[in-house]
Amino acid sequence: MGGGPGSPPRWGAGFKPGDRTPRPQPWDPTSEPYPEGAFCGAVGLRWQPGTADLPPTCLGHAGFSVVPWKRRRGYAKKALGLLLPIARAEGLPHVELTTDPTNLASRRVIEANGGTLVERFTKPAALGGGEALRFRILLALALVFALPCVAPAQAEWLGRAPTAGDSMPATIAEAEAEGARQPRATPNNLMESAPGVTIVGTTERRCVPADRDVVRSGDFIAGPFAWYNDAWHQGTGKMWCQPSEMPPEAPTLIVRATRLDAPAEGRVFETSDVAQPSGPGDSAWTRIRFYPTGIRLLTVGRWLLVATAGNNWGCVVVTVE
Repeated sequence: MGGGPGSPPRWGAGFKPGDRTPRPQPWDPTSEPYPEGAFCGAVGLRWQPGTADLPPTCLGHAGFSVVPWKRRRGYAKKALGLLLPIARAEGLPHVELTTDPTNLASRRVIEANGGTLVERFTKPAALGGGEALRFRILLALALVFALPCVAPAQAEWLGRAPTAGDSMPATIAEAEAEGARQPRATPNNLMESAPGVTIVGTTERRCVPADRDVVRSGDFIAGPFAWYNDAWHQGTGKMWCQPSEMPPEAPTLIVRATRLDAPAEGRVFETSDVAQPSGPGDSAWTRIRFYPTGIRLLTVGRWLLVATAGNNWGCVVVTVE
């Protein structure tokens, strides 16, 4: 529920004053893919107009629940994902959610929608007391990650063996020397800054560690890495690459992956698929174009991922454990 001093309350989550039943929702348990037609649970959004702050009596912007006999079917993940564009349309830069440390199911739902742990805290006594976890979902990033078909099926993530023409760099120094030789990109596909979004890295053509959600190397902004931390450490992850320069006809994205301690185990991944974020209105954010892809690295070690697309060049280092 949102509102300001002296103003009538604004009701979220599909209710209005006097309602006994919810108005139609984006997540409708009576529609496909929920053919059983029975009630599954609820999801709600709480906010105050013009600010992301919440009153002390409210622990988070969003909450969800699923009836016990309908759990473990993906309903909560779907519901929360559909709520995020609504929150962004209300002007929220992020959504915060809290859960108990032992509630692993809720943590998985939040993390699957881009949530990252902000803090461990003690709830006020008036709200039950006890230890809790606070997660934050950055909505500008969540809109990108929530796009359908962001990555191909995992069977397509294997890439191919390199050929002599791929010029696989065997070291970070070789990769950075290659980047220095390549013509510079002309930026025309810049990400619109968003509150709460921090991009770590450099515009210089250097190889950077993939230890944050979103990193920048040279002409590419890439991610999500920390969000899929466990998956990346096991060698499989979704990755989108946003180039600084994007001509009308998008060049093919080529990602060359080299295991630094065993260069012979390299793989090459290619895609010509291009996507755009969804969002309210027409803005620089919704006009950017990026490459959605997936990477599967088959052996443990430190992997060097060098990405090129036309004049764009970037390099990240991923550790598979």
